[in-house]
Amino acid sequence: MRMRLTCSLLILNGILAGCSSSEHSEIVHQSAAQVMIPVTSATELYVLGDMDDWRPSKQYQMVQISPKLFQVNVRFAQPGTTYRFKFADANWTPEFNFGGLTGNSTVKLNKPLRVKERSCLDELTFTPQAVGQYAFTLDLRNKSQPIAQVTQVE
Repeated sequence: MRMRLTCSLLILNGILAGCSSSEHSEIVHQSAAQVMIPVTSATELYVLGDMDDWRPSKQYQMVQISPKLFQVNVRFAQPGTTYRFKFADANWTPEFNFGGLTGNSTVKLNKPLRVKERSCLDELTFTPQAVGQYAFTLDLRNKSQPIAQVTQVE
């Protein structure tokens, strides 16, 4: 009983520590696979980044447009500015934290880009070339290959 409690506390500590070190990162990865939280219609995902000071806001909350397909429109007024961002829930839960596959990855207009689940420090970047609305899409339909895409709306 004592051993089980100690093990549970170690796993919980690893989850709470999040991405503070590579050692904890491995613990999070192992425990997350065991307690996987599925993305459902109740999951609230956001585009979090430079445009919203990395804090969740209704303006950047994604809408589920079909099962495991999320989208939100973001207005950019300063073309040529590079914005860093990620897709995540309000609590930065590892299972709902999507970023670049390796380091920072650039999302190019109309080009799907594979992203990584449980992405701790790997950000995405996007540079709008014109003022306007851009649709940010996160496609989780293929669990082994989550995809991000940005398209211009207007």
